[in-house]
Amino acid sequence: MGEEKTEFLKGTLDMLILKIVALRPIHGYAIAQRIQQIAREFFQLPQGSLYPALHRLEDRGWLQAEWKPSETGREAKFYSLTRGGRKQLKAEVVNWERLTEAVALILRTAEEELKSCAGTDAFSEEGSLKDSSMRSCVFTWNSKPPTTWPPA
Repeated sequence: MGEEKTEFLKGTLDMLILKIVALRPIHGYAIAQRIQQIAREFFQLPQGSLYPALHRLEDRGWLQAEWKPSETGREAKFYSLTRGGRKQLKAEVVNWERLTEAVALILRTAEEELKSCAGTDAFSEEGSLKDSSMRSCVFTWNSKPPTTWPPA
């Protein structure tokens, strides 16, 4: 089995770049290294994704760039967050937290409904659903779904 490529969800890369740059001015290669390091090598960030994202964030006014010597002595473009970038980062983080809470809620609710319908013996030792268990389940909401987010 080959190594799987982990892709970023739309908008996630921009948010991660803004977060890394918010810590201190940093050049593009160091941004990619820092993302990989923090994520424990989960993400591989190719230059073909990183640099277009940096240009896009600069064009939107969320990053500003300045050429200066890097730690190796070579000139590099260092990025820093603008006031608008800080505001955007805050909005992106709030949106991300709401998204992940909603996904987690769906995953938990679906699993709980399945367990209550099919019973705990419907699952194999590995935790996967046995084929025969689905035949007896009819899924309905136990109550009305929340009309506001996040639910109280």
